[in-house]
Amino acid sequence: MKPLTTQQQSVVERNHNLIYGFAHLYDLPIETFYDILSLSLCKAVQYYDESKGKLSTYAYAIMYSDMCEYYRQQKKYHKIQQNVKKDLTNDETYGIIFTHDLTHAIQQRLTDTQKNVLHYFTQGYKQAEIARMLNQSESNIHQILKRCKKVVKEVLDEYETGD
Repeated sequence: MKPLTTQQQSVVERNHNLIYGFAHLYDLPIETFYDILSLSLCKAVQYYDESKGKLSTYAYAIMYSDMCEYYRQQKKYHKIQQNVKKDLTNDETYGIIFTHDLTHAIQQRLTDTQKNVLHYFTQGYKQAEIARMLNQSESNIHQILKRCKKVVKEVLDEYETGD
């Protein structure tokens, strides 16, 4: 990135609050992401075209894009493991896992029925809806998901211990 002009620096200073607003909007710890968001704001000011809309909208788009890139770069298994172990009942945990490299190891241990149930569950369907779709009882779906959670935990434990 090339250096900001004096005028651009002034615009960044006047709009510094956008950094905090974005961090608050996405519930990001400012002490962790301040540097990324600051650079994003500078980039936004540098390439901003007034005829295309508001600076704040453009800056938020750049910040969002840079945060997505940051998370794409963070392929660390331990963070996912910690999240899963902290709350194995959290539905979103399964969405995280299925976007990760551990998917293959987990799916190898699941039956076709378990894969189907887990797939619908990660898509946001409730247990009652899955039961209707698969013509199963809700208690059966509950038991299947319980077994799936156990498999996920086993795979993560094995990864963590290096087995």
